[in-house]
Amino acid sequence: MEEGNISNSSSNLKKNIHGRPRTSFEEKCKYPLSESTPSNLPRSPPPDLSCNENAWSKYKAEFDELGENTKPSVETAADTLPVEFDKIPERENSWELCAEARKRQNVGKNRYPNILPFDDTRVRLTRRKFGNDYINACNISFGNYKAICSQAPILNETMEDFWEMIITYKCPAIFMLTRLIENGKEKASKYWPCDGSSNLYGNITVHSIDTFDIDEVFHVSELLVEEKKDSSNKKEDEEQKKSEGHTVFHIFYDGWPDHGVPDVPDDFILMLEFWDIFRRITNDPIVIHCSAGVGRSGTLASAKMYQVTGISPNIVIERLREQRWGSVQTVQQYEFLVECCKNIKSTTRHV
Repeated sequence: MEEGNISNSSSNLKKNIHGRPRTSFEEKCKYPLSESTPSNLPRSPPPDLSCNENAWSKYKAEFDELGENTKPSVETAADTLPVEFDKIPERENSWELCAEARKRQNVGKNRYPNILPFDDTRVRLTRRKFGNDYINACNISFGNYKAICSQAPILNETMEDFWEMIITYKCPAIFMLTRLIENGKEKASKYWPCDGSSNLYGNITVHSIDTFDIDEVFHVSELLVEEKKDSSNKKEDEEQKKSEGHTVFHIFYDGWPDHGVPDVPDDFILMLEFWDIFRRITNDPIVIHCSAGVGRSGTLASAKMYQVTGISPNIVIERLREQRWGSVQTVQQYEFLVECCKNIKSTTRHV
């Protein structure tokens, strides 16, 4: 893979695609992405991700094996989908496998008491030499793709944790699949700055560099994330000042209705292509979150899993639930996922 360094500069997302200069991620998405998609995405091994590598590799191996032995199928009759969905199992002894999330000091960091990360796939805030490394987020792996499925940040509880996760794992993009308020209830706290402003989250400063819309339902913010480290070393302080920080694109999808699911899968298919843009630049994981990080997030992750592996949607969800508890929550979401997979099968190739 031709590795880029997205943490140092956003220039990797400002490439010339069709012989004309591009000035932003928005400009890149004004053209059919399939025209710029390489015929064969690289299959090089992913870079080391510290103590989380075991979690990544374990499930990558499972998907590689399944991809060879499972025939893709999205032809299930619509009236049998509810029955098929009900048969998709959760991971055995799920509650017992979430011991860290149930510790007293972590209870307030969970947006929902019944949506918890597994101990073996949870994301760890490894930059902390001392103290609590917990965040309600899970490593997701399939093929050579990696992602983090996370709950939405909570005001005064997990915003600093969330941005520390972004820096630690050099995440190039955040896909936000929920509005801040839906049906009069908070689904996510506002955790990013807009319109050229800057916000401070503990030792982390997030700057708004640019904002733009794509197809009216994608609201994109280009953000620069900088961390101030405690240091008594003048040389380290000077080097930090010269650092350009880490660039991340925040992509807020505003097309999911308060009730049910989108009418058509077109926007989700487009998000899969957004995902591929970042995948071509770096192996570092994107972050996906809705409110709990399992329903809409699980649906998007499952659609990409199907695109990458060709495994049947019900098997995809079963494997995803082994990494993130409760992924794809409702029959409606499952029916929408199957519709997405049909469109993927007819309009795109497995990557």
